[in-house]
Amino acid sequence: MLNSYNEHHLEKHSPAVTFQFATTSYPRFDTSDSFSSKTQYSVLEMDLEYQIEARDPLHHWAPELNKALEEYKGSGSEEEFSETKFFEWVKMNKPTLPRTQYLNGTELEACKQQFVAPNLVRPQNAPLHDKAHVDCMKMFVMNEEGEFFLHSKQKPAPGIPGFNHSSFFNGKPVAAVGFMHFNKEGELIAIDDYSGHYKPKKQQVLNAMHALKEKGIDLSKIKYNHRISQDSFDKIIYNAQSWYEENMDINNTLTTSSEKLGM
Repeated sequence: MLNSYNEHHLEKHSPAVTFQFATTSYPRFDTSDSFSSKTQYSVLEMDLEYQIEARDPLHHWAPELNKALEEYKGSGSEEEFSETKFFEWVKMNKPTLPRTQYLNGTELEACKQQFVAPNLVRPQNAPLHDKAHVDCMKMFVMNEEGEFFLHSKQKPAPGIPGFNHSSFFNGKPVAAVGFMHFNKEGELIAIDDYSGHYKPKKQQVLNAMHALKEKGIDLSKIKYNHRISQDSFDKIIYNAQSWYEENMDINNTLTTSSEKLGM
């Protein structure tokens, strides 16, 4: 897993650049006409406004935590601002503030998926032909190795933390993120690019589609639901294979500039 956040990570990066974390580099794709099966996918940091959630020891949900931060700063205290003191203030004064669950290694491993041709997706330790995801929509993230992890979206309740895209990797960068949609047979029928925490761009969608193809998923049989805005559920629906071929051709296997990627 990637190293934890520190103050350096407050800078918001463009998803079109190579990311550096400690001494580890996550390179972009090479200039060949096809992806290498051993290529590590480029990664995207969590949106700047949400990163406070990862730094908070109790991982309060970022939108509400930011509201609390404004209240704290406006409280009239003349002390020099300290994020540590702010988190202590939240713990003492905002006991009902919604929290986000962050997984440990064992819990994350349980979310890892395997793929069975043509389009069946299930937890890696599930019995053969198990239809784990039936007539539902699940959140997904993908790591730089092309591994997928799925879990249901969960709203927070009193005493129960919510489950968001940040939950999987504890707010650390992802190579792809969004939702997967399944039919009554447990088959993958659509993916979308919605995530408030990460706000994925075109490259993350291409990352996901390439990894799915590598795992035997037939993109021609699934849809890609492109959210017009991360603040809206309005979407444009494409055939995933057609969209992938068109954008891979235009973007010369992801080696073009961010401007050409339309980011």
